[in-house]
Amino acid sequence: ALILALAGGLVLAGCECDASPDTPDGSRPDAGDDAGPDPRCAEGEDTDFDGLDDATECALGYDPTNPDMDGDGVRDGVEHNYPRACVASDPAMQRREPLPACMTDADCGAGEACVGLDPNNPDSDGDGVGDGLEDTNFDGMIDPGRGETDPRLTDTDGDGEPDGMEGIAVCRPDGLAMPDLVGVPMAMVQLALDNEWGAPRGAPMAGGAGLTFDDATAEVAALAYERPAAGADVVAEATAVEAALSSGAGGAVTGVLVGRSVTTHDGHAAITSFYRVVPSPMGSAAAARDGAAASLMGGAPEPSTESWRDVAELYLEVTTVLNAMTMRTSVVAAFAPSDAFDDATRQTAIRVRDLTNATGLAESGRTLGFNCELFDTTRDARADFLWLVDTSGSMNGDQENLGRVAGDFFDSLTLAGVDFRVGVFDAYSRNPVDLDTPGFAFINGTDPMGAQQLQFEVTRAAYMGMAADTFTPYPSPRSGEEPVATGVTVVEAFEAQAAAGSTDPDRTLRPETQVVAMFVTDEPGTNDDGRYFSTDAGRWGATPEARIAGATQFYTDRDILAFGLINDYGEMCPAQRDFPKCTVLGTGGAFIPITTATPDEVRIAMDRIVEAVAGAASSYVFATTPISATIRVMLNGVEVPRSRADGFDYDGASNSIVFRGATHRPTIGSEVVVSYRIWGRGVM
Repeated sequence: ALILALAGGLVLAGCECDASPDTPDGSRPDAGDDAGPDPRCAEGEDTDFDGLDDATECALGYDPTNPDMDGDGVRDGVEHNYPRACVASDPAMQRREPLPACMTDADCGAGEACVGLDPNNPDSDGDGVGDGLEDTNFDGMIDPGRGETDPRLTDTDGDGEPDGMEGIAVCRPDGLAMPDLVGVPMAMVQLALDNEWGAPRGAPMAGGAGLTFDDATAEVAALAYERPAAGADVVAEATAVEAALSSGAGGAVTGVLVGRSVTTHDGHAAITSFYRVVPSPMGSAAAARDGAAASLMGGAPEPSTESWRDVAELYLEVTTVLNAMTMRTSVVAAFAPSDAFDDATRQTAIRVRDLTNATGLAESGRTLGFNCELFDTTRDARADFLWLVDTSGSMNGDQENLGRVAGDFFDSLTLAGVDFRVGVFDAYSRNPVDLDTPGFAFINGTDPMGAQQLQFEVTRAAYMGMAADTFTPYPSPRSGEEPVATGVTVVEAFEAQAAAGSTDPDRTLRPETQVVAMFVTDEPGTNDDGRYFSTDAGRWGATPEARIAGATQFYTDRDILAFGLINDYGEMCPAQRDFPKCTVLGTGGAFIPITTATPDEVRIAMDRIVEAVAGAASSYVFATTPISATIRVMLNGVEVPRSRADGFDYDGASNSIVFRGATHRPTIGSEVVVSYRIWGRGVM
């Protein structure tokens, strides 16, 4: 990555010792017969270190004492020696990259001139972009993926728009946001924070180092903390951190979607979890944060000076990062009122996520760089969901909770521009799945009655007592309670149909589509293991631990992302009773604890799952990890706002952007340009 610093200040006047055509030796014809060569125009000297000797500069009319006469940040010698190319005076006739090289106009065709860069003009081609911002490394090779345009051409790509008005303009470093760099006192980490955060405050600590900070406008109260790790297991570290935060938050804390494994930009293992907090009595985000910080850090932090409202419900999102090299654990966490977080028109959720996705967390002293990427839209985001539902009698209420969120589920996926289908299957694994009899059909996201159909199919009994519901999950010979195993048999049934050449869309999973498995059961994993996986030890392994690894590998080999509304027995994976949980976490998914999940918590969790799936299905996946608070996006030359309602948003787990709403919606062939700050490799 490269940060280009542009030279500022005044542009000095041209050298007064310019040689005239009839005095090639540099003498001054008006100075009298005894005048000799001007010492400022000596051969072999480069007074201003710009790459041109003084005599050459005088001969060309340049100032040998000014290394950058036009003040564009590029040395005069670099501009003078820049490769020359044939450029047509009529832009419509201009040839494109790679441009034909030339030495003089005679090397070019009719209507063309041999053009380089002009050290006396900060914008040689007059396109509104300074020379120093076009070919940023000045190697003569134009790389659009780095945001480069040709400083010799007004319209590098020939689309009729000057380079200064192109989407690629967001790639130039002068247009990028610059985050605030904040070091955590007495720690080995620093934060790159959005400028909307207030000044961080130190906090008393027991064996660690921490900060608290606020964005009162977005109603987010946050903390960052680092301490020595207790061991090399990130799950154990996260479990301890989340327990400490929960105990100090000042109310009832329940897991909504917990345990998602991610890898940070610098390769560290991390766990992200999302909780619901009901303060008792009503309380503010800052009060909950301060109590949680005191519990985690071992001392009460300095109180916030902002104004906060008391609310009946808060959300807590927390990410725990384990640096296995230094054996230190870093924590970033944020509290926000649920109504503000759920309001897609506000910046609350964005502020929380930009912190807890840990893209702004790095080791102390790391410098900043920038990157730019250009995407040509070649496909839509697509997802095929497989809901594997326990149909035993104890599941009726849980099935109805899923049915209640069907409308929001459909709306959220549509808002995120995902082309999706949902297949609902009875979680019975002891027979091969027959897709032909009685005949399986996906519920399509474009079906206006799709949400109601999902409500009907996900419930074994009639949904909410509705007589029209004569549907159940795709049937099996008897009720099933083994969703992980059923997922295997369902996927294999689709694969067998594809191998046989089926073109029936209800018999195959779509190519270039994110497949998502949703496990739904209140039973222990001994059902999955005992009724299916252990019956074929040759394939799945001789021990429960091996079989959990085999099942997880089955899903990850196919890039299937798993989530679950499942039981959590609190055992460390791999553990047989937690077979579904361990499989979910092994694929990079997360789970909803079924024993505590209220209907509202299922809704909240499904919103988070939709966000994760939209990110995983996106075709706009970054090559490097951005500091997400600095991302800028241009769609077909128009800047897109950061908005969860109508704009773009970033998903940290998949390192991608998602377009939400109808105003800014890419179509096949759309150009999407993204630019962002990154953590550079250098250390200050």
